[in-house]
Amino acid sequence: MKNSVKASLVSGLFIAMGTFSQVQAEDVAGGTVRFLGTVVNGACAVDAGDVDKVVQMGQVRVADFNGTAGTPAKLRQDVDIKLLDCDTSVAQTAAVTFKGTGSPGYNGILSAGFGAGAATGVGIQLFDTTGEPLLLNTRSTATQLIDGTNTLHFHAGYISVSDTVTPGNADATATFDITYA
Repeated sequence: MKNSVKASLVSGLFIAMGTFSQVQAEDVAGGTVRFLGTVVNGACAVDAGDVDKVVQMGQVRVADFNGTAGTPAKLRQDVDIKLLDCDTSVAQTAAVTFKGTGSPGYNGILSAGFGAGAATGVGIQLFDTTGEPLLLNTRSTATQLIDGTNTLHFHAGYISVSDTVTPGNADATATFDITYA
């Protein structure tokens, strides 16, 4: 009798657990996962972290531009592009071309500032690995590749494109192409 009661209790417990777990299960829409990427036919692949790169330019004072167009700010930021899985039997060098909207009167300098509250009279100048200005839509000097991982080094800094600079948002967007040879 005791074993019969225990068996009934255990059976009842398993039935209750099965019913309880069925009541708990429910599918709910959780969101979307976007998988972004590109298949390329090049000597290297751009590191995923550099495909949509963000460069924090920081704050620069209006006074740094001295009221003269063409005055660069003192602060420059690194713009490194990492290339992965490079194969020098495919290409031995890589050069980069940055593209974007040029500043009025200074087409080789990236226009900076968008929308209401935008800074005026300022753009972003790109520089090659030697510190020389690299104009928009102009291919950089080619960098010799090695098999494996390579990092292409560039810099960016604000530059006045007008005698009058006003404070505000000085964001900008550029794209880049890589030429392998």
